[in-house]
Amino acid sequence: MKGKKSRIIIVSSAIILLLAIILIVICQMPTYREKERKAEAILQFATSSYDCVLLSMFPTSTFHAEDFHTYEARTIAMPDITISDYETMYSFFQYLKEYNHEIKEIYLGLSPDRITAEQAESLVQMFPDTLFKVFPEWLPLEQWTSRKDADALVASYQDIVYAMTHQPNSLVYPFFTQEWIIADNTNYLEGSLLKEDMALRTYLLSLVGPEDASHSFYARPDRVDELFEEFRAFLSVAKTGEYFFPDLSDLEIVFLGDSVFGNYNDCRSIPGYVSNLSGAKTYNLGWGGATASDRDNICFRPVLTALLSQDPSDLPKDSQPYSGLTEYLAQKQKSGKSQNMIFVLHFGINDYFDGVPIHSANPTDTSTFSGALRDAVTKLRNAFPDAQICLVVPNPVFAFQNGTEILNAAEGTTYADYAQAILDLAREEQLPCLDNYHDSHLEEAQWLYYADDVHPNDYGRYKIAYALMHLLSTIAP
Repeated sequence: MKGKKSRIIIVSSAIILLLAIILIVICQMPTYREKERKAEAILQFATSSYDCVLLSMFPTSTFHAEDFHTYEARTIAMPDITISDYETMYSFFQYLKEYNHEIKEIYLGLSPDRITAEQAESLVQMFPDTLFKVFPEWLPLEQWTSRKDADALVASYQDIVYAMTHQPNSLVYPFFTQEWIIADNTNYLEGSLLKEDMALRTYLLSLVGPEDASHSFYARPDRVDELFEEFRAFLSVAKTGEYFFPDLSDLEIVFLGDSVFGNYNDCRSIPGYVSNLSGAKTYNLGWGGATASDRDNICFRPVLTALLSQDPSDLPKDSQPYSGLTEYLAQKQKSGKSQNMIFVLHFGINDYFDGVPIHSANPTDTSTFSGALRDAVTKLRNAFPDAQICLVVPNPVFAFQNGTEILNAAEGTTYADYAQAILDLAREEQLPCLDNYHDSHLEEAQWLYYADDVHPNDYGRYKIAYALMHLLSTIAP
C-alpha cells in the first residue's frame, strides 16, 4: 500500500509540475511573440531603403506612407509596431546608425509617461543633422479628466516639450493640447488612435515650420510655459464639468453665409463641428466669395431665392449651396416635416472687400449690406414663422491692414463698420448674435486659429462652433 501510495504521489507531483511548466510556457508565449515581432520589425526596418522614419510609442497605424510620398516626396519607414519603451526605441536608433541610413526627417511619437526628457534628448542627439518632428501622445480629453495622475503626467509632457523645443534639430507639435482634437471623441478610433482624416490633418500641419511661423502649430521655445499654463487651465475647467457640448439633437440648423462656412464641407467645418458635437442636423449653404448685398457674381440673393422656393435648380450644381439645399430638401421629403429650425447668417467679409455701401435711404435696399441682411431676415421670417434666426459677426481679418484700410472711399468705412452694422441689425430686429469680431479673441493668436489672413483653420472653426452651439442652446425652442 505504501509503495502504491508513493507512486500516486510521484505521478501526481509530475502532473502538477508538467501543468506548471505548460502554464509558464503559455504565459510566456505573448512575451516571446512580442519579442519576435519586435525583432522582425527591427530587421525589416534596418534592411529597407528610405529617407524618412516614423517611430511612435502610441498607435499611428492610420498614417499612410503614400501621404509622405505625395506631399514631401519622401520614402518612409513605418515599422508595424507600437514601441513600448525607451530601450526598444533606442534599438531602432542603433540600427539606423549601424546601417548608415541618410535620414532626412524622423517623425517621433512620444508617450511622456514611458520616456523621460533626458532619454528623448539622447535620441535626438544621435542624429544632429536630421530634422526631428516630435508628436507627444494626443490623449482624448476623457482620459485626461479621468486619470488620477493627470497632474504628474502634464508635468512629464512639459519636461519633454521643453527639452525637445531646445534641441536645434527638433520641432515639437503639441496637438495634445488642441481642443479641436482631444475634446471631440469622433476624432478617435480607439484609445489615442486618430481616425485617418485626423491623422492626415496633423501630418499636413507638421509640414509648416518656423519659416512660416504665423501659420504653424509647432511649439515655440519661449512659449512652452504659457502653452502649459493654458492647457492646465483648460483641463481644470474640463474636470469641473463646465466644459461640455450642449444637446441640440432636436434642431435643424441651416447655415447661410460666405467662405467661412462654404469653403469647408466636412466634419471639421463649422456646420460639421456643430453636428458632430451637439447632435443637431445641419445643412451647409455657405458660398465662398458671397456677399450679403446683391451683385452680378456670387451673392446671397440666389441662395435665398432657392431656399424660399425650395428649388435649387438655378444654383451652380458644383456649389456648396446646391449640395446643402439638396440635402435639406431630401431630408424634408423623407421626414415629411422639419424639426425646430434655426437659420444662421454669416456675412460681411466680402462686402467689406468689395467696398459695398452699408446703408442707403431705403432700409431694405439689397444693394447695400444692411439692407440685404434686413430684407433676408424679413423674408425668412415670413416663410418660416416658427424658425429662429441667428446672426454671426465675422471673425477679425488680417488683410487690408487688419481691416482698417478704407475700401469704400465714398462712405469711409472699415471692416469694423460692417461688424457694427450686424450688431445694430441684431438689436433692431431682436435677434441673437454671436460676435466673433469683438468677443472671440481669435486675433490674439493668428498662427493658432487662422489658415491664412482671413479664414479660420480647424481650431478656429472649432472655437466658433463651440461658442455658436452654446448660443443656440439658449434660443432653441
